[in-house]
Amino acid sequence: MKIRHRIEEKNGELKEAHGLRRADSRGLFAMELQMYITAFVANVKRITRLTEPVMQ
Repeated sequence: MKIRHRIEEKNGELKEAHGLRRADSRGLFAMELQMYITAFVANVKRITRLTEPVMQ
């Protein structure tokens, strides 16, 4: 329960900012692929935001 807020916050970001609320294609495989790509993009975005001050 202590970490649930952090997890729900990230899920909310995926749904609201990255379009994971609605599937792009039909089928379980397509939805899984969309989820993996969306999570990858969100993680890359987060990594670049965290490492940005170091590069300047």
